[in-house]
This record gives sequence, structure tokens and C-alpha cells, in this order.
Amino acid sequence: MGNPAPEGIHQDGTDFIGIFSVDRDNIQGGETHLYAGTKEKPVFSKVLNPGELLLVNDHDFFHFTTPIKPQIDAQGSRDVFVLTSPSLLSE
Repeated sequence: MGNPAPEGIHQDGTDFIGIFSVDRDNIQGGETHLYAGTKEKPVFSKVLNPGELLLVNDHDFFHFTTPIKPQIDAQGSRDVFVLTSPSLLSE
């Protein structure tokens, strides 16, 4: 059992974020959602499969990942890298 986003729907306070899925094993859940606002329905919902990368403008979207639990009675895992970056564009 795990809660990948205990803070709820949020922004990370940076310009861009990248969520890279490394591996998923014996889990259900872990669906990544993007929102235009915290009180709105998701504009994007997807389980990121291993090898997939989601790039997000952190100023434009809030994000959240649903809790995970094992599919069968055994250990499960979800491995991701969350990368944050300031803008590379000059103002």
C-alpha cells in the first residue's frame, strides 16, 4: 500500500516537472492526473508505464497520483523519478 502524493493535488513550485516511470510491479492504481485548478476535474489521467515521461508546466497545471496497492497478495512497487527544473528560456 502506498500514497505517492500525500499532499494531495498540488504544484511543486518550479517552472517545469518531469515524471519518469522507471518500473511498475504487481500494483494497481498510481494513475497520474493533471488539473487546471484544484477544484476542477482532471484534464489528463494516465497510468505511466515504464519508460514513459510526462513533462508538465508547473505554472499551468496541478498534479496528483492516486494511491497504489498490490494486485495480488505480495509486495508491489512503483518506481518513478520526479525531476524539477527552472525555465531554460530567457525572459
